[in-house]
Amino acid sequence: MAGNGYVGTRGTSLSIKFDNKCWHIIIQSVYNESCGDFMQYNGRNITRFDVEKFIPNWSSLKWHPSNLFGSKGISARDKNFDVKLLTKEDSSLSNKQILEEFTEFMSKN
Repeated sequence: MAGNGYVGTRGTSLSIKFDNKCWHIIIQSVYNESCGDFMQYNGRNITRFDVEKFIPNWSSLKWHPSNLFGSKGISARDKNFDVKLLTKEDSSLSNKQILEEFTEFMSKN
């Protein structure tokens, strides 16, 4: 499975959206600074291996509830990056289900 990459304003974030999922990933610099490495993923398919470059400790992250502009989900920090797993505020997906689907995505070859 691969997602579609979108780089945020000033290159401070990388969003990964999936055609067949109602949740998405946002990876953002901890200091809200531009990350030149994000730019290479804009408009490209992104695999778990690409995500792992930014959040190598994904399997041991400590997740907590998060809300962002009409979205709900969970967030965590891995070294220099914050990662958010978000869905629409009115989604029936629970945070546990979002994390399970993210884990499945990150575990597949």
